[in-house]
Amino acid sequence: MKIYFLTFGLILGGFILNASNTDFIVDKHWKLIDLQLEKVKSPLPIFDFESCELDDYLVFDSTGNCVKYTDEEKCYPEQAAFSILGKWTTKKRGKYIVLNPSTSSEIALKLKVISDNQIQLIAKTDEGTIKIILQEI
Repeated sequence: MKIYFLTFGLILGGFILNASNTDFIVDKHWKLIDLQLEKVKSPLPIFDFESCELDDYLVFDSTGNCVKYTDEEKCYPEQAAFSILGKWTTKKRGKYIVLNPSTSSEIALKLKVISDNQIQLIAKTDEGTIKIILQEI
C-alpha cells in the first residue's frame, strides 16, 4: 500500500513540477547571464548575441510569442524597443521549450529550473551543445 501511494505521489509530483516549469517562465523578464558553447563551431542565429545586446531581455509571453526587449544600450540609434523572435510552445509536459524563430527552423530547448529566479535552456545540435542560463530581472 505504501508503494502505491509513493508511486502515485511521484507521478503527481512530476505532473505538478512539469506544469509549473511552464508557468514559472511565462510573462517574466529573463536576462542572459551565461552562454556556454560545447563543441559548437558557430552558434545558432537566435543565440548569436552582440555585446550591445547583453543587457536585453527575453519574455516568453502568454500569447506564445518570444519577445526580445532592448534595454538601455542599443546597437544602433533607431533600434526598436522590442522585436518578436518567433513563437514558443512546450512539449513533453513542459520539459522542453520549442522556439519557432522567424529566421531559422524550430529549436527544442530542454528547460531546467535552477533556482527561484534562474533557468537553464539546453539545445543539442549536430555540432554540439548550447547551454543558456537566464535570470529573472
